[in-house]
Amino acid sequence: MLRSSKTIQLLVAILLPSFLMAQEQLGLRLDNFSGVSGITINPSSNATAQLGWDVNLVGGGFFINNSLGFIGGASVGKAASSAGKIGPADGLDVKPLPDALLRYDFYDNLDSKYFSVSTQIMGPSFVVNLKNGHSFGLFTGARFMAGSRDLPSIFNGYEFQKKKFNETFPANAFKVTGMAWSEFGLNYAYRMGDDTEGSLSFGANVRYISAYQAFYFNNYAGTRLTRLSKDTIRFDSFRGEIGATTNYMNENTRTKPSGNGFGFDIGATLILPSSDDEKPYDWRIGASVLDMGSVSMDLNTEVHQIELKEPYLIMKEKYENLDKNEPARDALNRFNQDMSGDPNASLKGNNFSMGMPMAISLQVDYAVMKGVFINGLLIQRVPVGEHILLRNNIFAITPRYESRWIGASLPISMVNWKTTRVGLAARLAFLTIGTDDLGSLMTNGNLTGTDFYFALKINPFRMGLAGGGEGRRRGREQPCYRF
Repeated sequence: MLRSSKTIQLLVAILLPSFLMAQEQLGLRLDNFSGVSGITINPSSNATAQLGWDVNLVGGGFFINNSLGFIGGASVGKAASSAGKIGPADGLDVKPLPDALLRYDFYDNLDSKYFSVSTQIMGPSFVVNLKNGHSFGLFTGARFMAGSRDLPSIFNGYEFQKKKFNETFPANAFKVTGMAWSEFGLNYAYRMGDDTEGSLSFGANVRYISAYQAFYFNNYAGTRLTRLSKDTIRFDSFRGEIGATTNYMNENTRTKPSGNGFGFDIGATLILPSSDDEKPYDWRIGASVLDMGSVSMDLNTEVHQIELKEPYLIMKEKYENLDKNEPARDALNRFNQDMSGDPNASLKGNNFSMGMPMAISLQVDYAVMKGVFINGLLIQRVPVGEHILLRNNIFAITPRYESRWIGASLPISMVNWKTTRVGLAARLAFLTIGTDDLGSLMTNGNLTGTDFYFALKINPFRMGLAGGGEGRRRGREQPCYRF
């Protein structure tokens, strides 16, 4: 943090919709035809599914959200069409962009700030649901996740500008983490009982993880800052640690894993049957623990420890014209050189572990009538470990309509107990598209993020279990539709 303009540049980079990120993709994962898509929320879900088998050809999505700032009067489309002409708000102490079409700005309050970006791509994957209650699956994919939950309020550009010269102010401790990885996973689930009389299913996912890039920044104890001039800040003290892979600029190594590990999900689903033959059940209740595990980063990796016991001045002139390819490394080398005369003085190790974004999830699905359902979903992160990826907390209510060939849902979700969003998803035969943040795509307002996802699949024309054509509800024939 050299001056507010650097923070704003970071904010703009976060907000630009060229990033690819993903939330929980609610319209894709909650219905009775979700198949292989549903096992990422609850690995036992396919044991009670309506389809005997399901194959995902390709799917993916992106998600971004932050409380630092926004692009004013914009939707995603408007911001994208104005790329290169998005300038700072008039009140910010940065160089204006005279021909700006849109303005970015900060929320001027003292709340702790957060940002979250994530991407999920699902490659070729499938599940098979057998008549004897057993269900098997295989899934492949790639994910990226980065964020922080407790950025100091001083990251607000206005808050920084308000500080008078020689005024001392605190900055609380915070963490930032991120990782990009691929995964190869296996799913197994078993259903006890029959849905006409009630059933209980258990399931698990085991995935092998190959991590390509990862980083963390941990400011352990916070610090006190003094703004001495427009271009000089004094740190009274500091104790922190930086860990990162170093192969992101090396064409020969950046596509090779820098670490490996395992991830695990477990879950259970209870079906409470209905006396109404038109409904598949009265209640479907699920619970799961997601993304347990960690990854050991031990190739092309560095860990740096920084501790200031004496006040230290950060002056703009010392950190100008950083290496465009590796600005962070260049800045760290200059700091070490300034402090001790050794550009590698802070280097303390070459490996670290990154914890997966562990969370618990509860799902409650009520069948209102034939084809009409209301789903309640809770995902609560469980931060276990020192360096961990932080999942978003999600609470969502999702009314939906579903049939064999068409479906629609309207998820209403609260993210991190702060931001409420309304989404829309539609399924037509083998294609599902949706968003959990419809407003960011359709209306002009304070654009703080966006969300979009899709999946293209193939599955059987007739409902029922693999090896047979009988439906889930005993005594009823399911029609075979033709296009």
